[in-house]
Amino acid sequence: MKTKLPKSFLSYTGTILCSIYVFITILCVVLALSARSDPKGAFVLLQLPVAPMIAILEGIGVSQFLRNVDWITAYVTFVPATLIMLYATGYTIGSIASFFFR
Repeated sequence: MKTKLPKSFLSYTGTILCSIYVFITILCVVLALSARSDPKGAFVLLQLPVAPMIAILEGIGVSQFLRNVDWITAYVTFVPATLIMLYATGYTIGSIASFFFR
């Protein structure tokens, strides 16, 4: 007799997407801090991890709130929101894949 395991709320796909994002974020911050002689390069590297969320906010028309945001506030605000969206995307992809490939 085959026993069915309870469905877990842990999404491996979501965890992998979030891990990749965290790795890229840490890499960008470390490279930006090591690029002391190139302020434009440091600005671009610091902007890369939060750029997707900024683009979404500008797309819905709330860019006026982003004018005087410093880097720490941007990271504290946008990185967790991006992680939640990535995890939800991974959970959805995993659910669809498990539905079609049972």
